[in-house]
Amino acid sequence: MAITHVNAKDKPDYLHQGTTKTGKPTYHFAMKSEGTLADSIPEGFEIYENPNAQVFLRRILTTHAGRLPNPDNMAAILQARDELYFNSRFTGVEMQPLQPGEWPSILEQQQERHMPEFREFYAVYDQLGNIPRPGVVNPRPTHKAVITGPMQYKGQDVINHELAVVKAGIAAAEAQVEDFFPLLGSGWLGHFLFNAYYPAEEEYVYAMAEGAALATRQL
Repeated sequence: MAITHVNAKDKPDYLHQGTTKTGKPTYHFAMKSEGTLADSIPEGFEIYENPNAQVFLRRILTTHAGRLPNPDNMAAILQARDELYFNSRFTGVEMQPLQPGEWPSILEQQQERHMPEFREFYAVYDQLGNIPRPGVVNPRPTHKAVITGPMQYKGQDVINHELAVVKAGIAAAEAQVEDFFPLLGSGWLGHFLFNAYYPAEEEYVYAMAEGAALATRQL
């Protein structure tokens, strides 16, 4: 069955299929029903209609993979994860207990969190997170990651292991996917790494950037 879309002007658009000179498929919408019509939307694309009622195919952009609701012992899991993450990748990082009123992320210092119009929102968000569960309040974190010595990258073996696990999963699923492996950049890494060693902000940032660069080169 041909793929059609009724636009905002209540007119049908038909998805046409063609090929380039190199044999790659091409797609476009037109109001004419004559020609080679596609009977399916290519994988990874969706129908999009702009405000002028023009219809296109566009690539689906995945911004969040999604996940299951947190287990009840999420705080302990996150602490163990953070300890393993930093200890397996960098020297000079240790987990320290949070003091009263502290949070494990520098993002908690964002100005909007303390603006009157957002206080109520963040008070609820801090308890429920981005995946609320009825009757469940997320426990407050207990530790934060702190740079206490020279920060050097040592995660070569960890990256190789993670790559092997990802490739094995793709092979087991017999999936055809583009090469993709996410890494934390120094800008995002800095949200969770407090500095108690480097005397200058520039040294702190460059230490994180060097570690992220080495991981990227390894990939």
